[in-house]
Amino acid sequence: MPLLDRDMLRSFIQVFLAVLSLILVMLLVTTLLDYYRFVFGEGGSRLGWVLFYFLLTLPTNAAYILPVCTAVATLWVLAQKARANELLAYLCGGVRPHRIARPFLLAAFVISLAALGVNEYAAPAAVAQAYRVEKLHIQQKPEATLARDRNVILRVGPGRYLRVASYDSQSRWMEFPKLVDLDPETGTVRSRLEAATAVWGGARQDPSWRFEQVRRWTFDADGEVTAFERLDSLESRELDPPLDPSIGQLLETTVKPERMTFRELRSYLAVMERQSPRDPVLATELHLKLSIPLATLLVALLAAAHGVRPGHAGVLVNLGGGLIWLIAIFVTLIVGRSLGHAGALPPPVAAWAPHALFAILGTGLLVRSRFA
Repeated sequence: MPLLDRDMLRSFIQVFLAVLSLILVMLLVTTLLDYYRFVFGEGGSRLGWVLFYFLLTLPTNAAYILPVCTAVATLWVLAQKARANELLAYLCGGVRPHRIARPFLLAAFVISLAALGVNEYAAPAAVAQAYRVEKLHIQQKPEATLARDRNVILRVGPGRYLRVASYDSQSRWMEFPKLVDLDPETGTVRSRLEAATAVWGGARQDPSWRFEQVRRWTFDADGEVTAFERLDSLESRELDPPLDPSIGQLLETTVKPERMTFRELRSYLAVMERQSPRDPVLATELHLKLSIPLATLLVALLAAAHGVRPGHAGVLVNLGGGLIWLIAIFVTLIVGRSLGHAGALPPPVAAWAPHALFAILGTGLLVRSRFA
């Protein structure tokens, strides 16, 4: 590895880890202050559960913590190099600005991939577990407070998806369940069932879910309706194939849309879009699951473009000026998310337009630097 890259990366990693440690300490203090009455209150300290809750929130916060650490580390390293005239020496020696920015972009690329992995494999499960720890073990609320869940999505078999508007685990009652069956080989919809409610019942030896006010469609290979029927009630064991009776246990612990992985949400949307118009909220969230972790790369680009344009201000002033770009990126992402949820922008545009805008802007600033 060239000396320039080693020097920049070593300094970047040191500052990155220092900033990360500082942010984690600040988040820990904030969490302890938020739950201080459960840590120091009467009835026994729940410090252990509060610390466990803090750890469970870290995967979700990683998508926002890592860009901040990347921005501060990039800006600080370049500001220190400029202060020691090392940056000026590099530039006067013929090293172009994009070459100086390369080690920061490579580091940001690796960090973005790590954030994507955390967002896909750790964050969804951690969010669900953090919610249970907060309600049951910190606030010590009864299990009944977790009994009702809304907008539940569940994969209940190969090519079979169940969506429930509301589920009460105490009474084992579903509101507006929708069951979709796909052909495992072709992915085409074979049947769709919609009901007003579904309750757990039946004989003790053969329990099942009983759907009330049922509408059921059957489709051919081309997606054309071949049969339609209305039923007052239908037992889940009468379906082909029968619905697994154990889904009640899954419904009690399964995820909401925001707790789904990218692949789970994409599969669900692919199924639902065959039957109804695209949900702009879920479609926007699908793209944001990728765009938000990759924002770290944008942050590094803009921070490097700002840092290689050394001015006469102090380190802290240059650092603050560079962090304005970080704020601008997050504000633009928030605005795009709101417009995507409202349907004012197509979901891909709402999630990725800020990236395109700031990528062009950052590249232009880097190329048009007065040292270029």
